[in-house]
Amino acid sequence: MSKIKTDTVKSITRDFIGRDLDPGREHQLSENLSLLIKSIDKATERLPFESEPIGFTSILEKYAEEK
Repeated sequence: MSKIKTDTVKSITRDFIGRDLDPGREHQLSENLSLLIKSIDKATERLPFESEPIGFTSILEKYAEEK
């Protein structure tokens, strides 16, 4: 699984909104983004490369129901 590092979240936040997040928020966002990437990775295992993009959402929804 890909892991988004807290330092990455901190750096991107500074670049995009020009300030630091509240203490502890970087860690929470890091965990949430990592979970999202894990879910996307799982969904794409079931999604053929040539599939229409609209099918991706339905697979994500099905995977979410299984959780």
